[in-house]
Amino acid sequence: MVSGQTVKDAAIIGVACLLVLATQYSFLERDSQIYAALLLNRATGVLSQDPLTWESQLQWTLYDELFLAAWTALHASFDSIHVFLFLISVASHLTGVYLLAGSFAVRHRIAAISVLIVMVNAWLPGPRLFLMEPEAMPRSTAMGFLCLAIGLSAARRQTLSLLALATAACVQPLSALPVAWSIAFASLRKRSLRVAAVLLTLTGVAVADWFVPALTGQRLTILQHRTPYVLLSEWRWEWIVDVLASGGAAIFVLRSLNRVAASPFVVTWLRALCYLGLISPSVSFVLELARSGLVPLWQPMRMAIWPVFIVNAAGPAVIAMFLQARRASTLAGMAVAAQIYSTITCSGVASCLKKVGTPEWDWLLLTATMSGALVFAIQHLYSRSKAQILAMAVLHSALALIMAGGPSATSRVAKQGITHLAGWAKSATPQCAVYAFPNAAATVYPGLFRVRAERSIFVDWLSGGQSNYFPMFASMWWQRWQWQMVERAAEEYGQAGVDYIVYAGPPPPHSAPPVYNRSGFTVFQTSRQCIAPTVSQ
Repeated sequence: MVSGQTVKDAAIIGVACLLVLATQYSFLERDSQIYAALLLNRATGVLSQDPLTWESQLQWTLYDELFLAAWTALHASFDSIHVFLFLISVASHLTGVYLLAGSFAVRHRIAAISVLIVMVNAWLPGPRLFLMEPEAMPRSTAMGFLCLAIGLSAARRQTLSLLALATAACVQPLSALPVAWSIAFASLRKRSLRVAAVLLTLTGVAVADWFVPALTGQRLTILQHRTPYVLLSEWRWEWIVDVLASGGAAIFVLRSLNRVAASPFVVTWLRALCYLGLISPSVSFVLELARSGLVPLWQPMRMAIWPVFIVNAAGPAVIAMFLQARRASTLAGMAVAAQIYSTITCSGVASCLKKVGTPEWDWLLLTATMSGALVFAIQHLYSRSKAQILAMAVLHSALALIMAGGPSATSRVAKQGITHLAGWAKSATPQCAVYAFPNAAATVYPGLFRVRAERSIFVDWLSGGQSNYFPMFASMWWQRWQWQMVERAAEEYGQAGVDYIVYAGPPPPHSAPPVYNRSGFTVFQTSRQCIAPTVSQ
């Protein structure tokens, strides 16, 4: 029999997931452009002329097999499958946080409030990585299962924890490496030598399999221009401050867990994750000095996200226990300070301040209402204090307004324009056509067009992130990117293999009239006539 308490907790996590979906979810605005294009081409072959699809990092994961299996079985759209996977990753993340908070001998109400705090604080501004991604991708799905594995282990469900960890490793092996190493360390402390030996052997084989040659001068130049966040020498000073501050807050939280009846194994596990996160920038810098190819592929500095996870996941429960037990005010104040740091640095404040266009007040009002109603429901289920109900509803509604300031990288008007352009391209131009966006710069709309129109792109900024993984692609992307940065005639684009040139805003003078001019986009056709590749029977 499922207890009423379990039903309440599941309902709270479910509504929290829907709130995250309503306020944070985005599709084709970040790296999901890359994965959607790779999946679309594997399923249909429509992007075979696009360099992005010539090499795929999905070969290292089971993400594509799982995605395409769901797509085939459910006969749903790519958008629907992405929403489904996004909800799975968020539900796994928040369930792991709830189980972790519940293992600290706190009341159910405190664990539920911890989920809400983490939900708002799940945005890590630097170095270029989110704790809870706003899109469905291998990394975000794996991260959700890793958080679930930690929570299940804290709840002493070790078999399910290992299953969640194995799922994360299948979806995104690189993300699972630090967690596997931390388990090996905790196992050594517990004198479980077999477990530690197996994990260290498996991860060692994986790292050896990913070995790539040293970075060449050209590849290093490309990384410095396109993905400088993988090179510690290119980090901004505030990123380093973020890592050190979050590490200090995480160490304090970990020291406090000994006072809240936490599992020694889980505390050791989290402590190992924290130390890995703190030393990862140094490891990354040493590898960078050695010109190791593991720097862009493995990106050791990404482990710096784990101290932030510890502060977000365990911090609220520690605060609650200190305040609940009325311990020394100094300790409570330090815990609150750690959480304030987490709120300021890890929420969507920066995104809100940089939001494109005018605020959509109707959407913000809906977000605040949903968030306030959720906290009201929690307090009503677990408490009868009207003062607590009002205070928590107002507080969380205010935080949700910050959260809804959003990860959106493209305004609603721009989305409508590019969607209309994509519909025209899909219906009126050949499937083998190649498009160029000369004045797109570092915007995301060329990649959005690629998936919506199912047409190939000559080169775009976001796909350049694949330079981290494939040296040959990096060289070709860099050559094309530099070539497109120079203003050229339509004849030159035709000779380079481009069929249509797309300009956002007023276009430069052309000898021929545009074939499309609407919604802020103008399209000119080159003299090239694409020829669809023949398929042998």
